Amino acid sequence: TDTHIATPVPLILTPIVTERPLPGLPPMPNAQSSKVLAQRGSRLVTVNSESDSVTLLEDGAVTAEIVVGDDPRTVALTPDGKTAWVTLRGENAVAVVNLETTHREAVIPIGHMPYGVVVDDRRAYITCFGDGQVVVVDLASQTILYQVKVPDFPAGLALSGEWLLVTHFYTGQVTALNVQRTPVMLGTVTADVGGTIAQSLILTPDGTRAYLPMTRTGLSLISLQYMQDWFPIVAILNLATMQADRDGRLPLSLVEGSNMPFDAALTTDGKSLLVVLAGSDAVQVVDSATGHIQQRIEVGANPRGIVIQGNQAVVSNALDGTLSVIDLDTYAVTQNIPVTEIPLSPEILRGAVLFNSAEIPVMSDGAVSCATCHFDGGCDQRTWINFRSGPRNTLALGGAADLPPYNWAGEMAELQDTIE
Repeated sequence: TDTHIATPVPLILTPIVTERPLPGLPPMPNAQSSKVLAQRGSRLVTVNSESDSVTLLEDGAVTAEIVVGDDPRTVALTPDGKTAWVTLRGENAVAVVNLETTHREAVIPIGHMPYGVVVDDRRAYITCFGDGQVVVVDLASQTILYQVKVPDFPAGLALSGEWLLVTHFYTGQVTALNVQRTPVMLGTVTADVGGTIAQSLILTPDGTRAYLPMTRTGLSLISLQYMQDWFPIVAILNLATMQADRDGRLPLSLVEGSNMPFDAALTTDGKSLLVVLAGSDAVQVVDSATGHIQQRIEVGANPRGIVIQGNQAVVSNALDGTLSVIDLDTYAVTQNIPVTEIPLSPEILRGAVLFNSAEIPVMSDGAVSCATCHFDGGCDQRTWINFRSGPRNTLALGGAADLPPYNWAGEMAELQDTIE
């Protein structure tokens, strides 16, 4: 039976933002990042956003699919691996799942559009994308302790000891907090100017650098072209200085289309970075020292997460309902494991795949998808100036089909006109 936890009055912390440089941080070794896949030992849990569920695997075999609630986004496991915390973006809540009994035990109202979650042995830390805050929850009592105001669109998290890093989805920024006792926001740094779709950050094993897959936008250019207005990169943040490493930034493939770098994972030796390309249905293997592309691996539809398990990488394919298992010696896909049956009609599912894919002929060079500017049907918070008719704000797509004429200038009578 679900237990709905009554939210007590938490302490709301609103920091004073200044322009002074962000102080450097000590190393953050063995950091935990918010992901759509979480693991402890041989136990693996993956989020199925379209199915409103998570799937539990033991030793690579599916043991249960558990309904958790509307639009789950990320999952984190407690240190003992027995409990999963799952953000429910569609319910403004977090689900607590007992993995031993495979039952959802509680739903905790948390704030508007929760996105990322990480846990330690005392607390869970959750970003609320729609509220611009990080919420801290006590694991034992399942009550909210603190709500920390941060800049807009907080998404991904990385936690190590007393330090917590937060990405900001549409700005390419990272906020640092000390969470040893009462959370204190130290400040915010820009990992890459013009960065967007910055939903994850991955730290090196020694905890001295953070990798941030994202898309860099060029808003002041004359023509809308790949590699000018949409540039797939992995930004790098030096934690000792809390400054972006501009020279070390990793540009992704210039030859093959690389759309929407969304998540990444480092091999255990730290030498290779596997970058998930959500709009290209692929994983790129990048030499972390030189930035050279070592391999491109085709996976399932709309991959959104990756973890390393021993000598394998496991990739979550959001619109296939599968996990792709990659052998790290050969970089070959050795298994495709079904984890859910997506409950959409074939037509709607096909539409979702097309919307999120840069691999269809109507898109430019396999580099740009509809989701690049309209992630999840929303808007990228950009004003594009490179149109002859003048600047245009990117619009959210909700209800747009019911509001003809179409396009910004209103010169299209039918939706079909937009792709002709």
